[in-house]
Amino acid sequence: MVGLQEKSEINRPWNILNPKEELEVSDNPIFYSYDVKGKGQYTHIMHDSGSIGAFLKGFLVTTVTQIIQNFLLGWSLFYWALLFGDVFTPKQLRKL
Repeated sequence: MVGLQEKSEINRPWNILNPKEELEVSDNPIFYSYDVKGKGQYTHIMHDSGSIGAFLKGFLVTTVTQIIQNFLLGWSLFYWALLFGDVFTPKQLRKL
């Protein structure tokens, strides 16, 4: 069978700030949240399931489909501006 057999086979691109059962002495408790996923672990805020890490993951991670859509949208707006940019000049918009 081609592909992955289980979800656990998917590797993370990074392996840092993993959730911990207990905090070490050197860990600052300000940067950790407890029981984020209901597993009774401390999760660092920059981990991808932490409060800041989840935001950054959603904000910065893109797929090829999103890149293609943004590219096509940008070019279509540029083309529309070339076609109709001289029709809607600021003077003509003031008359409306």
